[in-house]
Amino acid sequence: MCIRDSYTAEQMSDSLSNYIRKRKIANKSTWTSVVVNFFLVIFQIVVGFFSKSSGLIADGFHTLADMFSDLIVLITSKKSLNPPDDDHNYGHYRYENAVGLFLGVLLLFVGCAMIWSAGKKLENSDQIVAVHVTALYASIICLVVKELLFRYLLNIAKRAKSSLLMANAWHARSDACLLYTSDAADDTPCV
Repeated sequence: MCIRDSYTAEQMSDSLSNYIRKRKIANKSTWTSVVVNFFLVIFQIVVGFFSKSSGLIADGFHTLADMFSDLIVLITSKKSLNPPDDDHNYGHYRYENAVGLFLGVLLLFVGCAMIWSAGKKLENSDQIVAVHVTALYASIICLVVKELLFRYLLNIAKRAKSSLLMANAWHARSDACLLYTSDAADDTPCV
């Protein structure tokens, strides 16, 4: 006997409506993140190029990778919210946990990369090229946008009670920290 056979019609209806609500919340918040990151990519790369800020350009490409991470979240969110079936008696929630773990490991690597990058810049501080002050203003704008994105995603993750969305929110926060540290180290001398 399958576990879903023991559900009453009312429980199935509640489960389905909860599934639909959670899926809409996850999709909306993640698509918001994709759109915000899309505009940040363009902004960071263009301003970084004209202000000669390698840190801002690198952050632009990092933000591009974040867009791909968001797409993974979208796919996983869709799959993990599927209701129980014959092969998955308790549902597909483990997909969310697995990708949440993946995003956590990714955050660990981001943290290690931040430490490694800071160490390299300290070793070669004489090779830092002077950048235009515009890069500093652009970095501040990006930092504020990333922090606002984090707060939005965190609020949604708490409402949806989703570990996957929670990991994605903290990923946005780590990006804000990475942006702050890389630009502070790279763009110290401004012209």
